[in-house]
Formats: sequence, C-alpha cells, structure tokens
Amino acid sequence: MAEGGRDLSYSQENAGDSFHELCCTRCTKERKNQQSVKYCTVCNEYFCGRCLKTHNSFSAMRDHVMVDTYIDAQSSKTAVDKLLAVSTELCPHHPMKVIDMYCRSENVVGCNVCFNLNHKNCVDIHYIPKYVKENTQHVRQINQICKQLTKASKCLNEATTNCKKYISDLDKSKTVCKNEINKYRQEVNNIFDDIENRTLTELEAEYKKCKQSGEDRNSNVKTINSDLMRYRSDLASEQVNVAQKFVLAVMSQGLIKQSEEIKSKSLDNLSSSLTFKRNVDIFAFLLNIFTLGMFISPENQDTMETASKSKQTKQPTAITATKTTSASTTTTSTTTTSKTTKSSATGSNIGTGNVGRVTQKLKKQDLYRAVNKAEYNIKQSDDSDTCDIWSSCVTSNNDIVIADFNNNKIKLVNSKTYNKISSLLFDATPWSVCNVSSTEVVVCLGNNTLQFVSTCNNLVVTRSLSMKHKCRCITVSRDRMYICGNRSLYIYNMNGTLIKTIKEIKSGDKIFSSIRDITISDDHNMINIVDLFNGVIALDMNGKICWKFSGEVLRRARGVCTDGFGNVIVCGYVSHNVVLLGHTGDYMGEIETKQDGVWCPRTVCFDQSKSKLYVGCDDDDNITVFTL
Repeated sequence: MAEGGRDLSYSQENAGDSFHELCCTRCTKERKNQQSVKYCTVCNEYFCGRCLKTHNSFSAMRDHVMVDTYIDAQSSKTAVDKLLAVSTELCPHHPMKVIDMYCRSENVVGCNVCFNLNHKNCVDIHYIPKYVKENTQHVRQINQICKQLTKASKCLNEATTNCKKYISDLDKSKTVCKNEINKYRQEVNNIFDDIENRTLTELEAEYKKCKQSGEDRNSNVKTINSDLMRYRSDLASEQVNVAQKFVLAVMSQGLIKQSEEIKSKSLDNLSSSLTFKRNVDIFAFLLNIFTLGMFISPENQDTMETASKSKQTKQPTAITATKTTSASTTTTSTTTTSKTTKSSATGSNIGTGNVGRVTQKLKKQDLYRAVNKAEYNIKQSDDSDTCDIWSSCVTSNNDIVIADFNNNKIKLVNSKTYNKISSLLFDATPWSVCNVSSTEVVVCLGNNTLQFVSTCNNLVVTRSLSMKHKCRCITVSRDRMYICGNRSLYIYNMNGTLIKTIKEIKSGDKIFSSIRDITISDDHNMINIVDLFNGVIALDMNGKICWKFSGEVLRRARGVCTDGFGNVIVCGYVSHNVVLLGHTGDYMGEIETKQDGVWCPRTVCFDQSKSKLYVGCDDDDNITVFTL
C-alpha cells in the first residue's frame, strides 16, 4: 500500500516482482503476478496460496485432486529450482490419483497405487518429478515424440477424411441398393400383376362360358315348358280329337323325359358352382425365399476374395445389389491343397451328359486338409441315453441342427459357442433332418411322419405330414421333397403330393439295397444317394444313373453332403473315414481318417462360409468339428 492509504496502480504493484513460470490462473486474469503452489487436476487451473483458500472453501471442490507446483526450500538458489516438474494427468484406473511413477524397464507410467499392485517385482522404478529433473535426455525424446505425434495426427486426419468418404459412399450405395430393391420388387409385382390379370381373364372367360351355358339352358327350359303347357291344354280339351291327343301324348312323353334330365343336370350344376383353387406351389416357393437378393459389402468382400484366392483388387466401398442365383453366389472359405492319396476305390461314370452343368466357378479340384480339430459335448442333463447323431444340417445363420436318435430329439446348437440353443422331443426316433428354408427344417421320424420345425430362437413344430412308406432320409430342393425308404426314392411337392417314385432302372433291376442318406448336387441337376452296400449313386432328375462310387476306401457309406463347389463329401461307417468325390464321381482323397479321430461316422455336414466340417459318430456325446 502507498503512503496515505492510497492503492498502487497495477504497474506499481508488480514493479518489483520477479517473473513466475507457473502463475496463479485466477491472479493472471486479474493482471497479478503470483506464483502458484497447487494445480487442480479437476479444474485444470493453477492456484496461489490465497486463491487456494477460496477454492477449498467450497464443499463441492474440497475433494479435488491437488498437485504441488512449488518447493519452499531455503537451499534453492534460483526460481527455477523451486519449480516442481509434476504431471497433471489423472490415472485412468484410479481417477483420484495423478500419474507420478515411471517403470523404466517396462517403459510404463502410472500412479502409486498401480505400481504397488502391478510393479512390486520391478527394480528400475522412479518418481517422475525427480526423474525428469535428474535426466535431461527425455527432452530430446519429447521433441522426437512431438514430431511423431504430428505425423500420426496427419495420418489420423487422412484416416478421418477417408472414413467420412467411406460413410458418404456407403450412404450413396445404400440409396442405390434401396432403389434397386424397389425396382426389383416392382418387377416382381409386375409379374404377379400379370399373373393376376391372366387369372382374372381366365375367370371372366370361364364365367362367360358358364353364364352362356346357363342362359342357353334357361332358354331351352322355357321352350320345353311352353310346349308342355300347350300339350297339357290340348290333351285336356274336349275339342281335340282322339288321334290328335294320341300324337300329343306320345310327344309329351319325350318332353317329360327332357324335363327330368334338365332337373337332374341343374342340381348337379348347383352343387359344382364356380370356385377358385389356389396354386399352392407359388406360396411354398415364396416361403423358401428369405430375401430378394444378396449384398456384397466391404465387410465380407475380403472373405470372398480370400476364399476364391482371387488376386483382383477390391472394389470401392459401394454395396452392390445382386439377384440370387444358384450356388455360384455362395460365399466360400479358404481351402488348402494336398496330394490325392491312391486307393483301390472304383468309380464309374454313366451318362454324364448333365453332370458337367456345374459352373466353372464352382469347381474345386484340390483335396481339403484339416488345420484344426475340436470336439464339443452336446449331451443334455435330461437325456436318457448316450447321444447318437444320425443326421445334421447347417442353418442359414450357421447354427447346427442335430438329430439325436437315442434320445428322440433334435437339438439346435450355436456354431460359435457350441452351446444348446433349443431342443425338441418327439414320440418317435428322428432319422434325418434337412433345411426347408432359412427358418425351417424338416425331420423324418421312425413312425413314417415328417415334422416341419421352425428354427427361429426355439424349435417349434409348424406342421406335419403322414406318409404311407418308411422315411429313412430326406432333402429339399426347389419346392420338391426327395424322401428315401430303404430301397425307393419318392419325390413329393411341399404339400405332400406324390410326383414320382424311383426304385429300378428300365431293365427292372433294383437300384438300391439299403439307403442311408441323400443330398442334391450344388447345381440342382443330380440326386446323390448313399447306399449302405452300393456306395454313392448319383441320379439325374429323371432317375437315370449318372455315376456310382464304391470300394474299400468307402465301406458302409452312411452320411453325405456337398461342399458348395460341386463336390460330394461322404463318410464311411466301417472304413472310419470321410472322403471327397468330384462332381463326376472321381475319387479325390480322404479328408479325415481313423488316425484323425473319426470312428464309425454316421453323418457329415459342411458349413461353407466357415469352412467347417461337422462329423457325428456312433454312440458319441460329442460332435467333432474340423476346420478345413
């Protein structure tokens, strides 16, 4: 204060003050030069002694973490020596502590709590304020890190720009896809409109035909009725002679007969009025379609390119909408080549004219090799017996449906955790299971019935069909059910109407002896049937034998599936192996053998998207999973 009690000006008040490196934040705002003694890690401000008292006077701010910034030491010679090099960064694991410890051996920083818990055995530990004061080499490192951070920031900015462009392109491609979906839907609507118009045209034509027939009949009835009334009047009249009455009586008999015929026909017509019978094949076909098409996105493009081993560069971030086709649109998995082993197996190609329809894109001529094997227990606490997997299939979301013969159950198993999602108990043993649609499977039971089961979350029976023959195995393709007894193949539509039966060739010789499994080829042109004693028999859709495969390498064939490339995977119950056949029946080699842990396999199914082969063996609680 000046003499006489007058206040000094700002310049007069600070005229004798030395420069302070860490000034009080509040005093600086008031144009005062005061050395800070504490730093608040919550407020992110420096405080001198006077302002610190004000800060701590508030209850809400009293528990803030404070850090010393000044040493009140008499031995200090300069102001710089009195400054503490302290970190104000809070510990991410202990928010009420600041990072003040450094482990040089592991190059890790943390608070004292972290180091007490995790660095008890470390010897090269330092207190950061002391370490940075005694070691000046960190200054050069900090400069280098600043340059690296600048470079990294530039890269991140470029990445941010690319991400924004990615999202922008993604939004545009989504709009394009949505327009394409709407366009495709309109095309489908137009087709159904045309079908509806043709149906209505047929209805109108049939109505006019029936109406004209009714009008003609009505006109004929009126004419006959008029003649009958006239004949009756003349026959009752006394003015008509006997000869005339005789003639009228004879003619009246013919009219009476016509009237009785008209009466009976009119009753028949009334009982068979115009009705509409739906084309149920359309409805069944639509139930098997899950979406209008498929999408190729940046997220699954890498998988598709790796699977096909394509060296083409990836497309930009646009999503491409494509229409669903046959198996050629299916995502494939990585496969590893191996030499085909020699064996005494015999294969025969018979009439392979239709076999070559598998597209070039689907062909795979290398043998799979297992890179991993795992076993997962699928037994439930309420199972009364050891599990015996007779059949299996992979759903659209890559889960597995298993037919447990011994326990009269089918089980839905998660393909990631291999935990049971749901199970369904039947009154009879389940022999075979296959996909009907993306959300439905069908099960063959030992009581000659088919049970259609929904696979959405829980297994629930949606409908059932009773058959007049044994249903040993089943597969579904293009609105047709292919069901096998022991020695016959039955082809049905989805409503259970029998279309065709195949059990012998033209010469009368029986084709089958003991059928065990069935599948349709990837190009939908062949029926692959596994016979316990005759091996694999491939038929075309007319029942003509295309090729056969049997031999010592495949003894007592039991389960069969395809790999999405046109090849056939078969397991041998007695030969204890899984073999791969080409789309024309050529032997390609053994995928798995007894040495790999395959013992009496009953069923195989292949998940093409994950390149996983699922094998179920005789009286075994485990399902074996091979990554190929």
